[in-house]
Amino acid sequence: MYAVIRHHKVKGPQADALARQGNEDFVPIIREMPGFISYTIIVGDDMVSTVSVFEDKATADDSTRRAVAWAAETVTDFDVPTEVIEGNVVVHEAS
Repeated sequence: MYAVIRHHKVKGPQADALARQGNEDFVPIIREMPGFISYTIIVGDDMVSTVSVFEDKATADDSTRRAVAWAAETVTDFDVPTEVIEGNVVVHEAS
């Protein structure tokens, strides 16, 4: 498995709006990708982070390209560029 974490700094109340928009618009795009395992949106003070998990790095890389394209068309309120952290999943436990 391969995971990608994207961390976005946003302006205050726009974090909730971005999470809603991501859930409505981006989740359907990423969910249909071959090798998709899971997608999580986390909202905190002035930030939105997402955690995407895929079967392999190639699919994760494709998801990042799709995320960048979606954000370029949809989102204009990031304070700084998105921070991306990615790597192999070495431990995964779910119920």
